[in-house]
Amino acid sequence: MSRITTIIFDLGGVLFELSWDSVFSNWTSDRLTPEQLLEKWRVSPAVRRFERGDTDFASFKDEFEKEMGLSWPDEKFEGAFRDIVGGLYPGSRELLSELSERYLLACFSNTNPVHWDVLASRFDILGFFSKTFTSFEMGMVKPERKAFLHVLEGLGCPGDEVVFLDDGQANVRAAVDCGMNARLVKGVRGAREALADMGLL
Repeated sequence: MSRITTIIFDLGGVLFELSWDSVFSNWTSDRLTPEQLLEKWRVSPAVRRFERGDTDFASFKDEFEKEMGLSWPDEKFEGAFRDIVGGLYPGSRELLSELSERYLLACFSNTNPVHWDVLASRFDILGFFSKTFTSFEMGMVKPERKAFLHVLEGLGCPGDEVVFLDDGQANVRAAVDCGMNARLVKGVRGAREALADMGLL
């Protein structure tokens, strides 16, 4: 492995929790169980379009409701949607602070303007990142190959100098295919274990 200069973090599922409690209590019904909702969310064209930056929040809500065959009051929908951004995993700040002394840090996230606003206003970790790559600003989403190549171009370094940590197997495979050193991790503990195993901590 080449000398590592840069570490890229996914955000949700790695540095902060994704919380579905508010969504389940506000969006589910007799016609839509929590399990069905999560499955539909993962494959939703409306969600993917919003994360790609192709639509605004009002249009996303309309499209998502049509997909689900349900309708929610605007405030109830937006409140639950914002609450998907849960709390930071314990140790997130400490890990980033420790790594920032030796490596350039970046984040690469499939996200949307609403959740990004929540992240920026609620947490103070974004300042650790020299570069931030968000799907809605890039117009590209993981695991698209062009998204990873765009990130490498933005960083200005070859893939073999980069470590990418993500909680999605398809994203990890795509990163490896683009020459990055990638690891599948869950939470800060998983990130620490992976980095230690690579001799980076």
